[in-house]
Amino acid sequence: MSSFALRVPTAHAGLQIQPNGHCFIVLPAHETTLRDLISRKVRAEWHKLVGTGAFASSLLDLTGPLDRVETMDVAVVVQHALAAWERGAFLVLLGMQPLVDLDAPLTVTRESRILFVVVPPEPIQVIALRPEQLRAA
Repeated sequence: MSSFALRVPTAHAGLQIQPNGHCFIVLPAHETTLRDLISRKVRAEWHKLVGTGAFASSLLDLTGPLDRVETMDVAVVVQHALAAWERGAFLVLLGMQPLVDLDAPLTVTRESRILFVVVPPEPIQVIALRPEQLRAA
């Protein structure tokens, strides 16, 4: 069975892609699922964290805070990430489309663009002030 590698970054909503959030995941050259993409991304980030430290990985953005994550079984870490996705802690975009079903079949090619986007825990509010309000502040 053939496979290929894709560079898969992590970004925070409204911000640039994290310098430590890039990793390569190897994908089969046939259909996959969002569950599989999350698992592969988390495993790649976990290996980066174990090999070079937390500063080099976006793993904790995908799982939430975990004590001693580097000593945990990676399958448990994947389950934490899947639970984080289910509660809306991050999105996964294929192209510019958010993926919404963990088990729906997906076709990913070498040309595909996948992005993991961390969603802030609190909604970001944009407040518009009139000029006189700014002077009074």
